[in-house]
Amino acid sequence: PHASHDNTFFALSGSAPIIVETKPLEKDQVDKVILGWNIGLDEKIYNLAHDLTLDGANLVKTADISCRASVGPEQWIFGMRNAAVTALIALQKKFRVEAPTDRVSQQDYYHEMLASRFIVSPFGFGELCWRDFESILCGSVLVKPDMSHVETWPDMFVAGETYVPVKWDFSDLEVACAPLQHDEAARAKMAKTALNKLLNAHTVEAFLERVDYTMREAGIG
Repeated sequence: PHASHDNTFFALSGSAPIIVETKPLEKDQVDKVILGWNIGLDEKIYNLAHDLTLDGANLVKTADISCRASVGPEQWIFGMRNAAVTALIALQKKFRVEAPTDRVSQQDYYHEMLASRFIVSPFGFGELCWRDFESILCGSVLVKPDMSHVETWPDMFVAGETYVPVKWDFSDLEVACAPLQHDEAARAKMAKTALNKLLNAHTVEAFLERVDYTMREAGIG
């Protein structure tokens, strides 16, 4: 279990202008919430899936682990990002680490992903972010704070199968990634499993099935 699942874990304040604090749903409203689909099916990820003509899992990986997540302490997401960056830097003597702090084009950003065995994806505006799905499409193994508390679709967060979960403070980053660092076959298998699962969710058949499920759950049709 996590030490905490609330904002205090990441030193966030409800007074921050970007964070809107709302009260919990009333009990009679909770059942109206239906699981549909997540940002893994949005236009940006869909286009990337069709633009990448090379199988990222078969490209030469020049970095062991990477994450472009550095932000200044004045940024509200600093608490969620800094632990990841600090943990990455601590691995520099044992892993080939890429933790750049400059800004680059989207194309260069994807080139970095294509060249990385592992990509660390901290939380952002919520648990999910584009980086999760971008990492998978680039043939890298996704490393992310434990997502076992989240129910979502497509579910790309099956521990040890489609991603490598770590503690929310990233204190076990080395231990979690070390078994796959030099095991190319196992790493490639996990990356390929995640890629196939995501691409399958992008098929017309899978989407129509999901829409049908959502409508039936909502009592429509």
